[in-house]
Amino acid sequence: MSVYGPRNPHIESEALTSNTRPAPFDVYGAQKVAAEGVVRQSNLDWVILRLGGVMGPLLRHAKPDLAAMEGMLPSDGRIHMVDVRDAARAFVNAVTKPIAHVRGKTLVIVGDSSYQLLQEQIAPSIMAALGLVGVMPQGRKGDPNSTTAWFTTDWADPDEAQRILQFQHTTWPDLLAERADRARWLQPLGRIASPVARQVLRSRAPYHGQPGAFADPWHMISQRWGSPLAQTTR
Repeated sequence: MSVYGPRNPHIESEALTSNTRPAPFDVYGAQKVAAEGVVRQSNLDWVILRLGGVMGPLLRHAKPDLAAMEGMLPSDGRIHMVDVRDAARAFVNAVTKPIAHVRGKTLVIVGDSSYQLLQEQIAPSIMAALGLVGVMPQGRKGDPNSTTAWFTTDWADPDEAQRILQFQHTTWPDLLAERADRARWLQPLGRIASPVARQVLRSRAPYHGQPGAFADPWHMISQRWGSPLAQTTR
């Protein structure tokens, strides 16, 4: 979904569809648009799948860079997730259904409406499954007047691709319940560690001690890893 560029929910209120105009802002999104162009110009029968935020039930160790990046994003930014198994099923169905059903289509692969979330809902839900409740620092909201100080995520029409590929099987509550069940042995330790984890995470939050009132993700990302912006941006 990075092909659509930053999405300010105060300005762009409509859900994304396959017909939404691409407007890539960073190198990653620009490369995706270029790759789609190569596919469309080929002589093959093709279908293009644009993925939402993919998450699975397995417990993984959080990588510091990923945690830092998530903390840089506007807390009220909209993000549409999908279970990794459902995303895989979409790919399988896309290449096994009759060609007439999928040929030449561009589809946004997201979960059902239960996966239409705000950025600030995701990390606390994941941590709670580990018994770490109330440990995530409060992030910064996005600037309602900016068209670029947002990330490349948004809600999408969850029904368009589902009608064709029939891939959605796991709801967001189902996924969280499965993660919690897998982490039952960790939860007592998580509850004990919560006070310390809360202090550590707040002291290491990307905006801790930083000036300003709103999130500025592209500036923060550039400071830490170098500029991710495409040479030509809108």
